[in-house]
Amino acid sequence: MTSIPLIDGAFLIDNSTLEHYQACAWFYYATDIRLRVPVANRAGRNFGSTLHAGWRTRYRMCGADAVPEGALPVINQSMQEWLEEHPQPEDDFRNYDHACRIMAAYNEQYGNEPFKIVALAGKRIIESSFVVPLGTVNTIPILYCGRIDLGIEDNEGIWSFDHKTAFQFGGSFTDQMEQDGGQRGYTWALRKKLGTSVVGYKINAVRIRRPNKDGITPVDETDFLRIPKHLSEEDLEDWRSDVLNLIEHIFYCHTHDQWPRSRRSCVGRYGRCDMFDVCTVARGSREAALESNLFTANTWTPLNITSKNETNDNSNNS
Repeated sequence: MTSIPLIDGAFLIDNSTLEHYQACAWFYYATDIRLRVPVANRAGRNFGSTLHAGWRTRYRMCGADAVPEGALPVINQSMQEWLEEHPQPEDDFRNYDHACRIMAAYNEQYGNEPFKIVALAGKRIIESSFVVPLGTVNTIPILYCGRIDLGIEDNEGIWSFDHKTAFQFGGSFTDQMEQDGGQRGYTWALRKKLGTSVVGYKINAVRIRRPNKDGITPVDETDFLRIPKHLSEEDLEDWRSDVLNLIEHIFYCHTHDQWPRSRRSCVGRYGRCDMFDVCTVARGSREAALESNLFTANTWTPLNITSKNETNDNSNNS
């Protein structure tokens, strides 16, 4: 039997942790309880983080305005610094040069934005961390935490604005984004933090195409898509209720020290699960496998930003 991990008597949960548990309880155990992740970066995931570094710099420097020529080198530098800290595989096409091409095309596609960036207590909501009370489970307070890419306001109202990268667009991608639980969580949290109504969320999607037969990786206006999703108060309350019920299941696993594997998640759209090789060894050898040099400590948290190009943003809204 294991105890439920609490911080000052409360249980903290974020969207990534919820997704890990929903995919596989044992993956949640390995990643979020044992805090182990592979040493090698997933190229696609890491490239998405590279672009996030560029977007963060763009919106902090320029707000909702078009990017002036002098700002582009600073945006590119932020992506270069990310890749220096988190290198891509040498033979992967998703490298620094390709990140710069995508960012230049993005800035051309979206010049002066049709929104303003919302501020809270004088600080613009740009990759802003949050912790908000969600409710209680078995008398234990639940705190929902995360990081909102942008809080924006247009002529419809306030939205959570989230950057996403994908290999392809289409009906399945749109359906997935419109049912995304994490986006509902960000919308709910933004409403709680601002103390006002929030229309819903918008997905700021970028398609990362593979090289064609001539070795050219195309980038054009068709690689950018924004998907709005309106949410009602009932939608947000349904999300909250679902999460609290999921946490009851998580607590059961903790108190009984049972972490069943979901074998359907062993291989997904992007290949093997990060813990695939660990799960293939005998039960008694899995802890040793997690401690091998193929894994390292999982230090990521939505409550702090560790990249060296991060700066505090206390400027006015734009």
